[in-house]
Amino acid sequence: MLRIAILLLVVTGIHGAPALADETSGHAQTQEENEHTPAGGASLEEIRVTAHPFSETDEHMVRPAQVLSKEELRTRSISSIGETVANEPGVTSSDYGTGVGRPVIRGQSGNRVLILEDGLSTMDAGSFSADHAVTTETILSQQVEILSGPATLLYGSGGSGGIINVVKGRILDYVPDDVEGEVALQYETVSDGMTGAGRLNFGVGNFAFHIDGMARDTDNYNIPGFAELEPGESTRGTLANSSRKTENISGGLSWVGARGYAGFSVSRYENEYGIPGHHHHDHGHGHEHGHDDHDDHDDHGHDDEDEHHDDDDDHGHDDEDEHHDDDDDHGHDDEDEHHDDDDDHGHDDEDGHDDEEEEGGARIEMEQTRYDFVAALDNPLPGLSRVKMRWGYSDYKHVEGEEGAGTLFDNEEVEGRVEFLHNPIGGWFGAVGFHYRHQDFLTDGPESFVPLSELESFGVFVLEKTDIGPVHIELGARFEHQDSSAETETGDKNSYDLFNASGGLNWDYAPGYQVGLSFGHSERAPALGELYADGPHLATTTFEIGDTGLAKEKSNNVDIYWRKTAGKLTVSANFFYNRIDDYIYYQEQDLNGDGFADRVTEFFGGNPANILAPGVDEELFLVYISQDDAEFLGFEAETRARLMDDNNGRMVLRLWADYVEGERSNNTNLARITPWRFGSGLTYSRGDLYAAVNYTRVNKQDSTAPLETETDGYHLLDVHAEYTFRTGGNRVTLFARGSNLLDEEIRRHVSFVKDQAPLPGRSGIFGVRVGF
Repeated sequence: MLRIAILLLVVTGIHGAPALADETSGHAQTQEENEHTPAGGASLEEIRVTAHPFSETDEHMVRPAQVLSKEELRTRSISSIGETVANEPGVTSSDYGTGVGRPVIRGQSGNRVLILEDGLSTMDAGSFSADHAVTTETILSQQVEILSGPATLLYGSGGSGGIINVVKGRILDYVPDDVEGEVALQYETVSDGMTGAGRLNFGVGNFAFHIDGMARDTDNYNIPGFAELEPGESTRGTLANSSRKTENISGGLSWVGARGYAGFSVSRYENEYGIPGHHHHDHGHGHEHGHDDHDDHDDHGHDDEDEHHDDDDDHGHDDEDEHHDDDDDHGHDDEDEHHDDDDDHGHDDEDGHDDEEEEGGARIEMEQTRYDFVAALDNPLPGLSRVKMRWGYSDYKHVEGEEGAGTLFDNEEVEGRVEFLHNPIGGWFGAVGFHYRHQDFLTDGPESFVPLSELESFGVFVLEKTDIGPVHIELGARFEHQDSSAETETGDKNSYDLFNASGGLNWDYAPGYQVGLSFGHSERAPALGELYADGPHLATTTFEIGDTGLAKEKSNNVDIYWRKTAGKLTVSANFFYNRIDDYIYYQEQDLNGDGFADRVTEFFGGNPANILAPGVDEELFLVYISQDDAEFLGFEAETRARLMDDNNGRMVLRLWADYVEGERSNNTNLARITPWRFGSGLTYSRGDLYAAVNYTRVNKQDSTAPLETETDGYHLLDVHAEYTFRTGGNRVTLFARGSNLLDEEIRRHVSFVKDQAPLPGRSGIFGVRVGF
C-alpha cells in the first residue's frame, strides 16, 4: 500500500496544487523541467536524441527518452557510467567497488542493455564478468541518452531493456568559428582522489579538429564501518584494494562540406583498478581467485536464477543476465549500492595503491585502442534525404590477477552500421539500413573459462514514422543472422536467425498532454560465455558450464505511459510488462543430492565425485547455464514542479519513484532485483548561482530468490552548489558537492560483492571548470 500511495503522490499529488496552474503553451517544453538551468541562468536549448535515426526531440518519440544534458552531467557522479545514471527512474547501477558500474534498466542488464559510445558499442569485455569495467567515461561528455522502443532495433537484437548512448562528439559535423573547449579538475575526500579532463575543438578551412583527454588517480576509499557484512578480520573505515588509476586520450579529424561530412577518431583508454573482495588463493597450481567469504553466496543466484551474467554487454556478449533493475548485471545477489562518491572519513588505513601490494588482492590492468569512422551525405540519390554510416574497430585486452600472475582477456571487434533515410512516401518517413559485427574473444590463464571464440552477425532493419493528426506512430523491424563458434574438442558451432519488431504511438489528446502505448518483440541469441563457458570464473566465485544447445531468448513487452509536458508542472508515469521465453540464467547445482549448493575446485572435471563436502566456503559454486520463462513488471513515475521563476530565481521540485519485480515460471523470485525506490530533489538557480539537494530512499529487499540473502535499505542525501563568473573572456565555474552526507552503509542488492564491498561513505568533492 505504501508504494501505491507514493506512486499516487508523485503522479497526482502535486497536480492539484492551485499554486501550480498549468499555463500550457502550444508546444511541449521538452527539456524545461528535465534539466536544470545552467549556472549562467540562460534557458536550455531544445535537446535532440542523437541515438534516434531522425534525431528526434524527446516529446516526439514513442517510448520517450531520458536525456542528461551536458549541464546536468556536471552535477552527477563521474565514477562510472552506471553511477552517472543510477538515480534516473527505472535505472540503477551494479557495482564492484567504484572501479566498476554497469547500468541496469528495469531489472535488465548485460546484452539486454546495450551501452554505446557515439552510436557504436563500447566493444570491451564489460559484460563477461561483474568485475570488468566499461570503457567509456562521462566527464565532459555532451549528453547521455537512455531510450527504448522501435529505435533500438538499429543497434542489435536482444536490447529488450533499452540502450544507453554516451555522446562524446569526437568527430565534428561542423567547423568551429573559433577555438572552443573546456577543462575540469576535481578532488574527492573519500578516496583522496584527483580527476582532471579537457577537450578542445578548432577548425582550419573545411577541416575540424578535436582533442580530449582525462586522468583519474584515487586511493582506497573510506566506508562508514567494516567492509565485510560479518566483519571477521576486515578493516574498519576503508575498503581495501579499491584504488584506481585511469587515463584516456582521443583525437578526431573531419572534413565538412555543404552537403555532409566525413571524419575519423582514435582513442586510447587505460584503466587499472582493484577488485574489492576478490582474492587469489595459492593452491600450488597457480592462482585462484575467490571470495573467501561469501558463504552463502546468494548472490550467485542461486538456486535458481541468478542470472548472472557473465557476459554480455553491448557487444553482444553473452548476455548478462538480466538483472535487475537496479542491479548489476551480474548481480550478485545483492548488491551494494554504491555510492558514487565517497567518504571523507579519511581513515588513515586506506591510503592508496601501495597498500594493495601489502594486503594482496586481485587487480585489473585494462587497455583499449579504438578507431571510429563516420560519414554523412545529404540528398545522395533521388528519394533519399540522407545516408549515414559509422564504423568502428577496437583492440581491447586486460590482465586480471595479482602481481606476477593473471588471466588475459582479449577482445577484438569490428562493428558498422549504414542508414538510408528516405523522403516521405505516402506520409511515412523512415530509415532502412544494415548492421554488421564481428568479434574474436580469448581468455588465457588460470581464469580461462571461455575458449577462443568467434561471433559474426549481420542484420537489416527498417524504422518508419508518421503523424495522423495528433497521433504520432513509429514502427520498426529487424532481421539478423548470427554465427558463433569456439575452439573446443568438438568444434562447437551455433547459428541463430533472430527477428525483432516494435511499434507504438503517442496521442497528444490536449495541448501539453500525451498518452502512449508501445509494444515490442525481440529475440536474442545466447552470448559466447553462455554457450561455451567451461571453467572457473573466479570473479564471481563460480565454476561455469555453458550449454551449446541453448535456444534463443524471445521477449515480448508492453509499455503504457502518460505525460504532461508543458507548464509549471510536468508529470510522467510509465507502466511496463515484459515476458521472456527461454530466459537464460545461471543455476546452482546439487548433483550429489545433499541439499546444499555444490562447491568444486577450479580443477573440477565434471565428475560428481569431485564435489566437495558442505562447509568448504572458500571454493567455487558449480553453476550450469539454464533456461526458463520469466516475467518482469513495474512502473516509473516522475513529477517536476516549477515553484519559482521570477527575478528572485528559479526553483524546481522533483519527485520520483520506481518499482520492478521479476519471477520465473514457477513463481520463484529472480535474484538481484532492485527493491522499490523513491526520491526527491530541489534545485535553485539565480544568475550565476546554482544549488541542488537530492534525497533517495532505497527500501529493503526481502523478496529474494531461493538461497539469496536479504539486503537492508538505506537513505542517500547529496548536495551540489556551483558559482560561475567570467574572467579574460573565459567562463569559470567553482563547484562543491557532498555525497552520502548521512554516512550510510550502502550495499546494493544487485552487486556480486555487496557483503564484501559497500559503496563509499560521506564524501566532499571540490572542483573548477573553465570553458572558452
